[in-house]
Amino acid sequence: VASTNAIEEAVSVGVLQQKSKPGEHRNTIELAGAYITQARTTPAARASRTQREEIVNKAIAILKPMTEAALPAEITKKALQNLAVAYDTKAEIVSNSEDPSATGRAYALNQSSLAMAEKLLASDPQNQVYLHNIASSYLGLGATASDLNRIADAVRYRRSASEVYATLSNMEPNDKNAATLHAYALALLADSLSETGVEAADEAIKRSAAIQSKIPAEHQGTLYYRSTTLTVAAVEAAVAAVRSKVNTLPKSTRAELCSIALARYRDARLATLPLKELFLNQKEDPLQGVKDKVELCRPVFGAKIVL
Repeated sequence: VASTNAIEEAVSVGVLQQKSKPGEHRNTIELAGAYITQARTTPAARASRTQREEIVNKAIAILKPMTEAALPAEITKKALQNLAVAYDTKAEIVSNSEDPSATGRAYALNQSSLAMAEKLLASDPQNQVYLHNIASSYLGLGATASDLNRIADAVRYRRSASEVYATLSNMEPNDKNAATLHAYALALLADSLSETGVEAADEAIKRSAAIQSKIPAEHQGTLYYRSTTLTVAAVEAAVAAVRSKVNTLPKSTRAELCSIALARYRDARLATLPLKELFLNQKEDPLQGVKDKVELCRPVFGAKIVL
């Protein structure tokens, strides 16, 4: 509640500043940033998609003309950076809509975000903030490409994200956020690779788990660390279940793989609990795809096992 009130106050102050000093570009960008934050926060996530989209549209309406105007380079860059975040935010909002065209709209918005991020990075290739921006855009595109069943694109974008986060980790070895995001991107890459072949997925998930195992305890409560824990468990469950169906394997090996699949599926299910706020607006169980694969082991489990 306190954070929600602070965000609303920031919006109110920003509106007043814009009215009193309409030529102050920094104030205008700060107002747009407040709108983006308002659309992204958890309390706002409980609001209707229409309300959230209206909020982020205000930010886009402010920022887009600024990126096209002849303004000082520093102002233009800041507007581009915030516009990229605004497009990704809108993509996230519309992607869970029941409208059949929603995922396609989200994909187009993520592409717009990437275009902004590419402009920024081209102006300063070693800028760590811009590298984070483009990696975030890659993750957004990977998610919507996956939803559209464009697996090759999902693999390409998620691989690009993991490479950027690897670069950031090398640039700043003590930046545990970059390391956590690197592990997260690799886990998502493994998820996409599992749709095409378990061997490649297995390699990516091992790399993700190895990086995550080195994250200090004080960083293990972050959203991306928890999301990585969930994704790693889910992918390992799916990979083990798919492998169990290889007919040339001994029966004992197939049974062992099914046991691993069931155990990791249950780990993934537990990992969703601290992340339940993320799934408020999802139309279906976030683990439904994994559950379907683990069901391949039903002949081994028997009817008594409840997934």
